[in-house]
Amino acid sequence: MQKINKETYLLLREEKLKKIQASEQNRDLCLKCFRAKKNCFCAYIKKFDPQMKIVILMHPMELKRERVGTGRLCELSLQDSEIIMGVNFTDDKRVNALIHDEEYFSVVLYPGNEAMNISQGEFSKFDLKGKKLLIFVIDGTWPCAKKMMRESQNLHHLPRLSFDIHRQSEFAIKQQPGEFCLSTIEALHELLCVWERQGNANYGGAQEGLMDVFRELVKFQIKCSEDPNLQSYRKKKSFSSVKERKISKKWEKRKIFF
Repeated sequence: MQKINKETYLLLREEKLKKIQASEQNRDLCLKCFRAKKNCFCAYIKKFDPQMKIVILMHPMELKRERVGTGRLCELSLQDSEIIMGVNFTDDKRVNALIHDEEYFSVVLYPGNEAMNISQGEFSKFDLKGKKLLIFVIDGTWPCAKKMMRESQNLHHLPRLSFDIHRQSEFAIKQQPGEFCLSTIEALHELLCVWERQGNANYGGAQEGLMDVFRELVKFQIKCSEDPNLQSYRKKKSFSSVKERKISKKWEKRKIFF
């Protein structure tokens, strides 16, 4: 697969938007979420301030399914958030500029042996020194996310955050490699909930908007998969719940995290 850097991604987005605006057949397309207006999710998106900066590092493969990607829904829902496309961010100018910006205290949300468990209050030992917390979030399949983290050497020295997981992913249309694995939007929702419980913020329930729009996405995809008049995302099999599916044996030996 050909790698797509940030500049190429932005050019593709610009060309895509121009084609949408110029195309008569796409006049009923929402230019915010890039979905048909009849299936637009914007009504469910309630943008709020997470009181931190969220930077979503998105794998190029997510570009192909941007209309249903949960990383895109996060960016639309969170103030002061942005998406940066790539695989290896070692030499990415924007990422490095953010890491070295004195305004921010940068961390990466990614599990690992040395990750600080914010559910246990381990992050409280850090003094932000008045800086705004910036969290890099890896957005890609688990194998892709591991590769992104492995190759992006500028992320290796940043503190890692993790949290306890007490629920199974609601991403019914996608098989997860383990019960502890969540989608990007679910992980951010859980992070903000824990952050609030630790007394670091007060969202007044605004973070639940992330799950509201995510559940609408899942319901829509299930509806499409069960419609005989539409081409299902499963070409050979009808939809089945996650509980009915078997986890691939490759995950019994494959290490998920870097």
